[in-house]
Amino acid sequence: MRVMLVLPPSSHTGLGVPDIGLGYLATALSRNGYEVKIIHWEAERFTEALLRSSLREFCPDVVGAKVFSMNIKQAKKILKIGKEELPRAITVIGGPHPTLVPKHQMLEELPEADFGFCGEAEIGLTRLCSLIQENKTPARDCDIPGLVWRINGTVSWNPPVFVDDLDSLGLPAWDLMPPKRFSGEEAFSFFSNLFPAAPIVATRGCPFRCSFCASPTITGRKLRKRSIDHVISEMKFLKEQHDVRCFYFLDDNLALDRQNFTNLCEAMLAERLNVRWNCPYGIRLGSLDEKILTLMERAGCYSINVGIESGSDRILKHMRKNLSVREIREKCSLIKRLTKINIEGNFILGYPEETEQDILSSIQLACELPISTATFTAFNPIPGTAIFDQLREEKWIGDDINWEGIYVDKIMLPTKHVSIERLEELHALAYRSFYLRPRIALRLLSSMRNATHLKFILRRVHRFASRSKN
Repeated sequence: MRVMLVLPPSSHTGLGVPDIGLGYLATALSRNGYEVKIIHWEAERFTEALLRSSLREFCPDVVGAKVFSMNIKQAKKILKIGKEELPRAITVIGGPHPTLVPKHQMLEELPEADFGFCGEAEIGLTRLCSLIQENKTPARDCDIPGLVWRINGTVSWNPPVFVDDLDSLGLPAWDLMPPKRFSGEEAFSFFSNLFPAAPIVATRGCPFRCSFCASPTITGRKLRKRSIDHVISEMKFLKEQHDVRCFYFLDDNLALDRQNFTNLCEAMLAERLNVRWNCPYGIRLGSLDEKILTLMERAGCYSINVGIESGSDRILKHMRKNLSVREIREKCSLIKRLTKINIEGNFILGYPEETEQDILSSIQLACELPISTATFTAFNPIPGTAIFDQLREEKWIGDDINWEGIYVDKIMLPTKHVSIERLEELHALAYRSFYLRPRIALRLLSSMRNATHLKFILRRVHRFASRSKN
């Protein structure tokens, strides 16, 4: 039996490194005797014609697509092509969007999908494939974890199961997605030129309740950890077999368990890995102190993303960040004073409760902090979050959300105090205020390593320069 897993294209983003989620799914399937093929659409420069020929050549029994909110249209097209080329193939969807939206909505939005999965699917997808291989369909009392399926015109679904023993999942199927195949263009940090690079996770889960974040719904609230030996073994394997020079830790809370994180850094040093690594998905400022920071740098950390979100204590409190502006200033200053670790600051602009003064405070804070880069992410209503539920209750949003419009630079909603038009002006002001300072502009230019970096910068300059100036 053959399974094809596809990461659809997106109109907004590229991917410069392998998709680790598909890699884990491929390993689970391969262990059970299934032949698997992974397609990273954009990274491999796929086209519709290439997909059709690949489907005919590989002839999969199951075609699966990973769906983000912004790539629903592209996922639909891939599933449709799968059915056109192989009418008997079973189509499956999974990923963040299917996990977060109401389950009936998932299959209504993507009628081309025969089945869906919510949450982690290493166990569930393997069991579904076993049923398919036996020419069976899930019964009403089917207990496959995370499965979403239709029974006599109605949608049934099972809650996901989060695996406690992460070591038992093995390693992602690196043979199906060798890091050298990926250019690194438009990866997490376009300032990096350390390739081949590979994503890696040491933990899964997030116990925090930030109002705007859906990670706990996707990976569970319990922090689950791989053993240190397992993580180090993967790093050594990727360095020795795939020449990986840089690792992207995709954990939501890499340093939450202080002792475990300390052990990981010390193990990197003891094994003399001599690699560079960063934390593009963020690391909580509250988990950092002098000892941890110096150890991180010694172990090879060169950059971290920190979720600052706002320059207003009132907004930070509403976001449930458990963080104050004072602590943000202190921690960023500590990082700058003790290390040469690059600090990438992430802010949310257009949070529903924000006033114009709150936004201006965020811009001012960004310019005052010793950070090298700043991303002013436009607020987007993400299902499965507290703020999404609040906005639905208050009738601020309805059922007609344009999921394809969800993007870090796209203002979708006004706040309760600021219009969309004014938010767009403030968004442009934020980027101009931060990046058009001589020190930052010069550093940005000196960080460029190839034509892709230049194109990335020019696109952003054009996007914000074309908006009305403040």
